[in-house]
Amino acid sequence: MSTLFVEVAVVLPVIGTYYYQVSPEFEDRVKVGRQVLVPFGRRRLTGYILGIKQHLPEGVEAAIRDVLEVSTEECHFSETHLPFYRWLSNYYLAPLGEVLQSALPRGTSTSTRRAATISEAGLQSLRESNLDQKETAVLSLLQENPALTLRQIRKRLPKHDAEKICRRLGRKGLIIWEDELQDPTIKPRFLKMVRASHDLILAGLEEQEFKAKEIEILSLLKEGPLLLKDLIRQIENGYYWIRKMEDRGLVAVGSEEVYRDPTGAVTVEASPPENLTVEQEQAIQAICQALQERSFASFLLHGVTGSGKTEVYLVAAAEAMRLGQQSLVLVPEIGLTAQIEGLFRQRFQSRVAILHSGLGSGERRDEWVRVRRGEVDVVVGARSALFAPMDRLGLIVVDEEHDSSYKQERGLRYHGRDAAVMRAKMEGAVVVMGSATPALSSYHNALQGKFHLLSLPHRIDHRSLPKVTVIDMKHQRQGDLISHPLRQSLAQTLAEGKQALLLINRRGYANFLLCRACGHVTHCRNCAVSLTWHRAGEKLRCHLCGLAMAVPPECPQCHGKTLKPFGFGTQRVEAEVERLLPEARVSRMDRDTTRSKQAHRKLLNDVRRGRTDILVGTQMIAKGHDFPNITLVGVVSADIALQWPDFRAAENTFQVLTQVAGRAGRGESPGSVLVQTYNPGHYSIQFAKNHDYLGFFNEEMGFRRELGYPPYRRLILFQLAGNVAERTQEAAQLLAAKCQETCRQRSELLRELEILGPVAAPLGKVKGKYRWQLLLKSRRAAPLLDVGRRLVNWGYGEFKGFGVSLTADVDPISLI
Repeated sequence: MSTLFVEVAVVLPVIGTYYYQVSPEFEDRVKVGRQVLVPFGRRRLTGYILGIKQHLPEGVEAAIRDVLEVSTEECHFSETHLPFYRWLSNYYLAPLGEVLQSALPRGTSTSTRRAATISEAGLQSLRESNLDQKETAVLSLLQENPALTLRQIRKRLPKHDAEKICRRLGRKGLIIWEDELQDPTIKPRFLKMVRASHDLILAGLEEQEFKAKEIEILSLLKEGPLLLKDLIRQIENGYYWIRKMEDRGLVAVGSEEVYRDPTGAVTVEASPPENLTVEQEQAIQAICQALQERSFASFLLHGVTGSGKTEVYLVAAAEAMRLGQQSLVLVPEIGLTAQIEGLFRQRFQSRVAILHSGLGSGERRDEWVRVRRGEVDVVVGARSALFAPMDRLGLIVVDEEHDSSYKQERGLRYHGRDAAVMRAKMEGAVVVMGSATPALSSYHNALQGKFHLLSLPHRIDHRSLPKVTVIDMKHQRQGDLISHPLRQSLAQTLAEGKQALLLINRRGYANFLLCRACGHVTHCRNCAVSLTWHRAGEKLRCHLCGLAMAVPPECPQCHGKTLKPFGFGTQRVEAEVERLLPEARVSRMDRDTTRSKQAHRKLLNDVRRGRTDILVGTQMIAKGHDFPNITLVGVVSADIALQWPDFRAAENTFQVLTQVAGRAGRGESPGSVLVQTYNPGHYSIQFAKNHDYLGFFNEEMGFRRELGYPPYRRLILFQLAGNVAERTQEAAQLLAAKCQETCRQRSELLRELEILGPVAAPLGKVKGKYRWQLLLKSRRAAPLLDVGRRLVNWGYGEFKGFGVSLTADVDPISLI
């Protein structure tokens, strides 16, 4: 009998995969996508099976170790998805095990738990009392509570330096660290279900000897099984009758897996609109033809706001379903899933699944399982839904493809749009990217022929785009947050029974708290930023690390009493509108008001049902929402995004202004937009005023070409973070020196690459970590990734024990 070997990706920050031997007892359980427990150095780690082989590949040493355990859970992915995961690891310079961990919903896979136990030598030392007070406290704790993690020890002994003491006790052999296998924390839900016996049908029941209650129960069960608890609520003395019917063999009661439903009852089925525009029909024809060819194709759907892009998505998904294919629909933010999920559920009913991080852990697990079992045809979700385990994938839709929220900023730093294009290419699917303001790189790719360009230049029913008026705040009364023209427009909108949106892309009440006597500003002790004043609870908060503190009664520096808030955010705008228009029903939508699970849905439903007159919010109100009764949009300050120190500042400003303007006038009444700014002549504001995407594209691309920024250059941003400023700077200088050395070894790299830095990051300290960065530029991706991979591999070893972490951000969307 031949020996089996498996290729395994372990969940650690290590580049590469490892081979293990499979003992005969596990051979029938090893499958691609299944988890295993393997030895790794002196530890035991979980990993994922990537391949099964009869012989070891050349170059792999024969003296390999055995798999310790194989999970009996369902496989987490199939071989179909592996090329995509390998590409993510290779392109974004991330360990494959961590890519797989990022792709799976939390709590659905087995993991290892490293715990400490007291050794015999430790027990002896306790008896002899030859330890200091802190060591004795840790050993006594472990004697009473075996197998505690470092976090648990730290929590129970908060005044001790638990990590340092445990490390010392481990070196002395007084405690032993062991890795234990933990089952998934999120389990399937089993509930009591009632089913009618297979040979019973409703027809003819009256002719048989059934009681009225039995006929009533069987009638309810005709459409399918029901929950026992629901049936009991509907039938008087229901439990008695169901038990009696079970004894007679009329029904069966048993425990069955029941999915947790994140959306509630299926909505009433909706039909497609009777008439489509000529441009919609042309776009649909091109996409459907590509679907029928069952091969990769990429489309950029450039449509003005309100032009019917969503209907194009719906028709394309229907065609994919007709062909036996599945569709994946991505939206940039959780707040947008409710609207688009509702539209897809109206059209496709229960064949739709929802995937995003805002779901409960059990709901997310169940939706994932439904997808993995092939029980759905459409998946709607935010960025992480890209990893949905769909084996019949035919269509990927990336709505609002320009949105920066598609970029993951922690862990695996992938871009959802770019990764979606690659997944479609690898699985022979069609990808459709839609936006009223396409990313400059996407439109550039379309002009280069990499994407097929589709256009929807007009709104549905030829409704006009809203008129945009730019208000120069230099000519308004100093100190006014809401200008006189905007105030008048708000009052008129309310008098007409219409609704309004007010955009201010900054949370809180005031930017900072200033002492007018000495000029002191209260800063976050963990981050290099001032604290924002939040009126609710009278707190100063850091929007980077979450630090919160009470507003001080006096200046901590000079003890003066002249503390004054400066600047403004959503809370102050909300308060000002309520003061100016006390009769208005005002709501606020920002991260502070949308923390709870259904908060997005409730706020948007209040607007849709007319319970909100004016909605104040950050840029989350600017994206994709369709409210026919909104006729006025006000931008309180267009300068916030414009002054951000980043090469994409003008692009972000144009996109936000155009998108939020598109929320106005989507119904029968025309819309208007008022933009307040101190820079009325800036080209991004002027082109947004005229709804001129091509004008802005040509202007901005000239600057990008001159300065060598995307899409004319590819970028990798290396970020270093550490607890000690000097060590972090030293690490950055070592990384730069290694980069120079790598380039000198290959002369062509010196010609290809431009190295900028190292420099302290614009936000020099975040969450207690000092930050430095190094930027690499190149015209081509291949040499850039080659050097990036070498630096990451070198950094994992070089900075181990250095107290500094290294991350590589390929295609960064921000250099802050």
